[in-house]
Amino acid sequence: MDHELLKQVEAWHQENAHAQIIAALSAVAWQELDYEATGYLARAYNNIGNYKKAIERLQKVAAQGKDDPLWYIRIGYAFYYNEQYAEAQNYLATAVKLVPEDDEAKQLLSKAQERVPKKDLTELIVDYLACPCQIFAPMVNDEALVDAYREARIAGKKEGFTPVLISVDDVLWDQLTEVAPKGMTANDYRQALLTVDLADGDEILREKLAEMQVDSFDAGLSWEDDVVGEIDGGEMIDRLGGYWTLSDHMTYPVILAKIPVKDPWQIFAYLPIGGWNECPNAEEMMAIAKKWYEKYGAVAATVSHDVVEFVLDKPLDNQNEALALALEQFAFCPDRVDQSAEGTAGALADTLLKSVVWYFWWD
Repeated sequence: MDHELLKQVEAWHQENAHAQIIAALSAVAWQELDYEATGYLARAYNNIGNYKKAIERLQKVAAQGKDDPLWYIRIGYAFYYNEQYAEAQNYLATAVKLVPEDDEAKQLLSKAQERVPKKDLTELIVDYLACPCQIFAPMVNDEALVDAYREARIAGKKEGFTPVLISVDDVLWDQLTEVAPKGMTANDYRQALLTVDLADGDEILREKLAEMQVDSFDAGLSWEDDVVGEIDGGEMIDRLGGYWTLSDHMTYPVILAKIPVKDPWQIFAYLPIGGWNECPNAEEMMAIAKKWYEKYGAVAATVSHDVVEFVLDKPLDNQNEALALALEQFAFCPDRVDQSAEGTAGALADTLLKSVVWYFWWD
């Protein structure tokens, strides 16, 4: 290739004149473009968002690029932004092997891995649940999830099932498959939970709250001032959100499961998360969810390995009741206050007075 032309191409690249690069290099018959020039042309196509063209050009020089990390990065980049995440993952993984110090390649590989639909893992969880399920690939707009859940709630009341949106990841799968006591299958454990004589949810929460009061006193905190606080400063939560990833504004792969139980608290027999750190175990989850359903009509709507969201038809309308519930939710999930924007039970109570979604996250 003409050395002066390639020098001009690099100058155009520095000036973001990508269309000029494409015009100049496209005027050359592709058979006459050498490997380096083809890479520059593909880079220009990537920079204007014509990822299909970039892929097409790079594939023509695949043989020459088999040992070049830059070739793998460019084609991986093109596949990623063309939303072909599995292909992007394969190429970028090779790039990272060739240049393990390239942080940008590693970051893009990580994002591609998150966006690859986890078909195998999703299918495993669907098989584990053994109930009708609808699968949603990662998406940037959750309207389809919200609409599908809303329709399933209506249908579930007529047909005798409880829908729940489940965020698919490896940690959840590990929890589901490791929680059963030794010697019990997952199905045996599920049946045991479905038939267990649940403890009283009120009593569980009272005991947890009493322990937290002692801990606060030992830490030198004022329960009324530092923990309870004023009923003010809350936020309105009116949309589900437990299925969003933290890194790239996409949802996880999500399963809408139609759990075959009429009593909504029994979904935790099918999704027995918890029992670690301060997260209640499955039986406690069921007992507390039963109490909140019977008193407030709240049902668990989303479940991940560390998030549960409940929905209800309308917010609470009584400050005293909201504060009492906020303290229960603090006992249920200390991080809901300790690591939240609200910061006190009083502020959480203010949130409950405005919200039809209850959000819980355990660190």
